[in-house]
Amino acid sequence: MNWLNLFRFSGRAGREEFAAVSLVMQLVSCVLSAGGVWLVLGGNEMSLLKSLFLIAVGLVQIPVLVFLVWISIAVFFRRLHDFNWSGWWYIGYLILVTVGAFVWSDSQWVFTVLGLVLILFFSLKRANPAANRFAPAAEPFFPAVFSTHPWVLGVIVAGTVVFSLLPLLMLGLAAAAL
Repeated sequence: MNWLNLFRFSGRAGREEFAAVSLVMQLVSCVLSAGGVWLVLGGNEMSLLKSLFLIAVGLVQIPVLVFLVWISIAVFFRRLHDFNWSGWWYIGYLILVTVGAFVWSDSQWVFTVLGLVLILFFSLKRANPAANRFAPAAEPFFPAVFSTHPWVLGVIVAGTVVFSLLPLLMLGLAAAAL
């Protein structure tokens, strides 16, 4: 795997690459949500540990998120290319989910489930291995030893589902505690 491909919008991304990047994004989301829940449920006093945590988050969060969002969008574009679809369909998805979540804020969970269903679809659906208008077949993402075990993709996808639901549960617990 050429790791520089993670930053490119051209070419194709296989389902293993898409699932692995989705899992990393969900893990980052869980860590950030856990930090937010810790700050909310940790009481009103501002301890030295909380102050240091806030400073660290402020210094690190924005560049890390920009880096990860860039990779996420690039891989999603290339996954769409794997199905011979234009990557610009992703912009429509973002508009739908973002506008929907703001307009119907009481039903944000619907848009979270929609996003999860799309992640599952693109992680599990095999694309046509023949060359298409965007590129030849996608390169394998993992070394060959992982490709010989079909359960590896299932474990990655299951982890993505679990870690995509954890922030919702944590935020629900934080809201219930307030």
